[in-house]
Amino acid sequence: MNTSRLRSQTACLALLTSVLLTPSPASAQTKPPKPPNPSHWGVNVSFTPSWQMAPFIKKILDEDGTGQINIKGSELTIGFVRGSRNGGDWGVAFVRKPLKDGLAVSTSDVELWSITRR
Repeated sequence: MNTSRLRSQTACLALLTSVLLTPSPASAQTKPPKPPNPSHWGVNVSFTPSWQMAPFIKKILDEDGTGQINIKGSELTIGFVRGSRNGGDWGVAFVRKPLKDGLAVSTSDVELWSITRR
């Protein structure tokens, strides 16, 4: 009887050891469920009543230093967009940007060569 008792104790010990040594994830190691990431539609509208060229760009473009470069305008943008909370977004828009060109261009005719026939 001693041998059967020893066998049952050994079997119980083996079973208990295998249960304790079986890997299982701890509660801190499990991944939380991902929140839903729905996409949304939207409207994009912007209006700029007036804008003008930046002064440092005027200096770059005004080679002769006359200060006659002056470009102004307004802008209207209307469109729609689609995006998600965790992702990117994209959109399509109509842009109207009329320019008031203040460039003054002057030309003068100069005769470089004089061809005369004799």
